[in-house]
Amino acid sequence: MGDRANVNVIHNVEADQVLGVNLYLRFGGASALLKALTRVGDAFGRADDPAYFNRYVLCGLVADLSGSTAGAGLEPFTTPTVAAACRFAPDNQHTIVTFDLSGMSVWLAETEGAGGGLHSFHLSRDELREAATRLKDLEA
Repeated sequence: MGDRANVNVIHNVEADQVLGVNLYLRFGGASALLKALTRVGDAFGRADDPAYFNRYVLCGLVADLSGSTAGAGLEPFTTPTVAAACRFAPDNQHTIVTFDLSGMSVWLAETEGAGGGLHSFHLSRDELREAATRLKDLEA
């Protein structure tokens, strides 16, 4: 049930370990993912501070949940590769958005039903707009 969406924020990438946090939204789906992409523009100056960046993305995702019974949550994760981190989602129905603060990139991981592709964009205002356009196409 619900319209699940996942956003991942990668904090650190080492030789065999990728550390990050999954931000999970039970309802909101594609519209919540677009908000995550469009609202991080103001957080660029703090991309070197994962805790602040996480808070900014989470607040953007849950801003419309005030007074709602819809759920959201946080889950730290460790994976062996960036590609695995981009696909980390405990429960998912949409493209997964991943902000890689270590590599200053944004990744869109399609669901298997949509082809399973992985798309990369530089973490910049212009490329966030491109990522948002691509996300709209993937979710159409």
